[in-house]
Amino acid sequence: KPTISFVSISANSNDALEEQCEDAVFKLCCTRERYSVRCANQLEKYLKLCTDKQVAKIKIAPAPNFERPVMTEEQKHLLYEYKVSSRNEIQKNSKNDVRLMLNRLKELKNIVKQIEQSSSSEIYQYLK
Repeated sequence: KPTISFVSISANSNDALEEQCEDAVFKLCCTRERYSVRCANQLEKYLKLCTDKQVAKIKIAPAPNFERPVMTEEQKHLLYEYKVSSRNEIQKNSKNDVRLMLNRLKELKNIVKQIEQSSSSEIYQYLK
């Protein structure tokens, strides 16, 4: 296998720098000439990878379904208890409302009876 070593470059003289660059280019050309088939294969692989990367389809994950939230068993149980307690509360309130209405009706009946019994009252005269 060819190895290319990078030589540290000193900025002291331009001639030394130029000579190091020429040596590096020479080693690269020699390697290219000696291992031309391998270099060509590596270049082909590199170009194929670059092309595949450029034309690859972008995979997009499907959007999550936000229509129905996911509930845990505990949340379902709490919701059920809330619904049951709400129904019971509504029933209790309805029963109380009916009781109040019945009591008021009784009171009104009693008032009407009292008015009828006192036929001399002015209100009874207006009811006729």
